[in-house]
Amino acid sequence: MDKDAPYVYMRIRSVGQELCRFSGCQGKVAGRKVPDRCTNLLLPFGSFCPSIVRRARPAKSEGESRVTNKTLSTEGIRRGWEIAAPAYREGFALALQEISHELARRLPSRLPTPVLDLACGPGTAMATLEQYHGPILSVGCDFSHAMVGFARKTTGGGHGVVADQDLLPFAPATFGTVVSSMGTIFSREPERQLGTIATILKTGGCYGFSAWGEPHENAMGAVSRRVVDSWPYSLSSAPPPIETPYSQGQSPWLSRATEKAGLSIVSVTSHWLVFRFPDRGAAARALAGTGRLALLTGGAPAREQELLDRLMEAFLPHEDRASGQVELANRYHLFVLSRSSGQ
Repeated sequence: MDKDAPYVYMRIRSVGQELCRFSGCQGKVAGRKVPDRCTNLLLPFGSFCPSIVRRARPAKSEGESRVTNKTLSTEGIRRGWEIAAPAYREGFALALQEISHELARRLPSRLPTPVLDLACGPGTAMATLEQYHGPILSVGCDFSHAMVGFARKTTGGGHGVVADQDLLPFAPATFGTVVSSMGTIFSREPERQLGTIATILKTGGCYGFSAWGEPHENAMGAVSRRVVDSWPYSLSSAPPPIETPYSQGQSPWLSRATEKAGLSIVSVTSHWLVFRFPDRGAAARALAGTGRLALLTGGAPAREQELLDRLMEAFLPHEDRASGQVELANRYHLFVLSRSSGQ
């Protein structure tokens, strides 16, 4: 395999034929029958049933694979999330569970399947969906190997794909539902990504996701920006922004982009998430355990301690002096879109 090509792996657990049956390929992968019970099977890109997985289209140029500031490296961000994965699963991901519950309540009661959890992280959103809908045939997709591994353990029986969310390898009309909890906000090309999601959705399928509000509504983001902006060491990759075109909620941009993609807006709702921590140390450890801030340290222990010190200082304005507890609020939006029949 070309070392410069986007890498995509699917790890199949349990009934290996199940996903392939959705596209009528008779359970054949790379010309051979998938074992009925295939445990921990890791196949390289190109070995999958072509009706499910297609080759990801490489970016046209280096400039297209970066955000507007031209400093955001995909590989750098992936490395940050690989470093942060264990701490994120036990820290910040738990603080975001409320968002997954709100999203699950706004999706159809009879959820179209299979379900793709895009930029799945440790599988929080899919695990929450299963609380509402029972076991679901699902695929978790993330560009961090560690996150995909955690997601499969969290859901207990899901499939996993390691892939860049802006270079998805799935065939058209593969999924009934796509969900993402604070994951697709890191897309480098959100308008184009909407078109891709519309393509991989079945007719009548839905796409539910969340995004943070605008900077003045994002107290946790302000803490993060303060530390990133004052970080004294050079970085090979700039941390990705957390504000996106979705930060306005319902907007002319959203109407235009969804119409172009062939998606219909079902609902857009706004909410507040209040982060509560017992002290500044706990708050600092939670925020440090995100891929965005893990880029600052590169896994170096000395810099990890400096990051914690700077975060504790940044959280000081949000500390209750009497109890020592830290509380701050973020506004976020929930979006539910559907794939129009004419797309």
